Amino acid sequence: MGKNTTIRLEGMKDLERKLRQLEASVGGRHLLDAVDDGAEVVRGAAASLAPRAQGAGTRGSHGADDIVKDKIKSTPTRAEVGVGAGRSAWHLMFAEIGTIFVAAQPWLRPALDRTRNDVVAEVNDSLRKRVLGVARGR
Repeated sequence: MGKNTTIRLEGMKDLERKLRQLEASVGGRHLLDAVDDGAEVVRGAAASLAPRAQGAGTRGSHGADDIVKDKIKSTPTRAEVGVGAGRSAWHLMFAEIGTIFVAAQPWLRPALDRTRNDVVAEVNDSLRKRVLGVARGR
């Protein structure tokens, strides 16, 4: 029959150690920072799409100027960052969903839809940099 082939794999202990280090180094705070970077992309788009007050009664302050990120939850393997209207822009929720008197003028959902791929790329890039840093011993 055929010849036997022997494969010898070296460095498994080192690989296992680095993978454990990677989990500790990339999770938690670094994961939250990466998700926060992605949320900034959505926040910027939402601020540009949010309705702006116009007319004589406006005093230079717009709800669109108070679109914020909020770090909701972070564990070693999960991070959540919310994007929405800040305290001074609470009224923007009515523009997003509409009322019985005014049709909806969505700004937050379109911002997420438009930036979905950019958000994924931003989070990916941030995590990739961290993983490479850990792999190189930094």
